[in-house]
Amino acid sequence: MFKRWFIRGIFAFPIVLCLLGWGWSSCHQCRIGYLRAGSMLEVGTWSGNLALAWGSYYPGVALDAQPEGWRFWLSKQRPEFVLPAQWHSLTFLGFNYHHEPGLAGYKGWTRVQVPYWFFIVLFSPVSVLVWRKTRHRKLGPAFPVVTKTNNS
Repeated sequence: MFKRWFIRGIFAFPIVLCLLGWGWSSCHQCRIGYLRAGSMLEVGTWSGNLALAWGSYYPGVALDAQPEGWRFWLSKQRPEFVLPAQWHSLTFLGFNYHHEPGLAGYKGWTRVQVPYWFFIVLFSPVSVLVWRKTRHRKLGPAFPVVTKTNNS
């Protein structure tokens, strides 16, 4: 029985994480990034989305002239992005693809956002399938049928 609930918990865990992330990111912003040799990679969450950004920058000019290495941002305010006319952005149902050609010290960068509800929808059928496959099986028929015999 413990094994069954352990397996169910493993497959339900991503759904719980997505629900918590969705709720937390509605009023917080968190980003983790790495800068090295003019390139950047960043993962973040805000406004119910999980985002991945990558690109290149001019060292010493962009990103407030920060040194290379890991960066971490955490704030309670929701980010508000004002998109200049040169930026290309596609948004649909919370999904967002954004490409910026090169402004403010950047050579160019791209960001892809995926809403948390998409991951929940993705993991739910898998979790239901695992739940059904790990349920307890009854031995024998569920409703035994007794037939009446005529011995006269």
